[in-house]
Amino acid sequence: MNNEQKYEEIMESLPEREAEFINKFVRFYAKYTLEDVFTKPEVRREFEVWQNLREYSQLNYYVEGMNRRNPMIRVTTDDLMEELERNPRLKDHVLAYAKNELKENSLMDKHFTVRAIETGNIDILYDHDTEVRENFCESFLGGIKTRKAELREEGKQLKNKHEKEQSR
Repeated sequence: MNNEQKYEEIMESLPEREAEFINKFVRFYAKYTLEDVFTKPEVRREFEVWQNLREYSQLNYYVEGMNRRNPMIRVTTDDLMEELERNPRLKDHVLAYAKNELKENSLMDKHFTVRAIETGNIDILYDHDTEVRENFCESFLGGIKTRKAELREEGKQLKNKHEKEQSR
């Protein structure tokens, strides 16, 4: 079995979403191969940063849609929950962020935020009332944008480091 077949088999054993991201990454950065993603830690880290950026961008879209500030985006609570169910890491991030907001933001309706965190169901935040939903969306979008900026910076540093090493 050659290396390419070996990594194709590994890809088949991965969850569909992760395999899809790896394939997109390898196509996006033509200089990398599947083997690079699995064997070179610096490429793997670059992939993880790239994947996180894509996922946070998607989450950003859903939360903006929930906020209803952009009339072009029509997203329901069910759409957001489906997206979070497809990606448990993002759901964990949403709930962790809600917990942090609970500590820092007195505008939030604490009772409903606590219930959302305890039950793992952020639907409660959106079903309660518009002000709670908008406050949560606004602060959460700020958190997403901050995290995306951090990831972009990390991606740039990784890329520069990788290019310096290759030019030696």
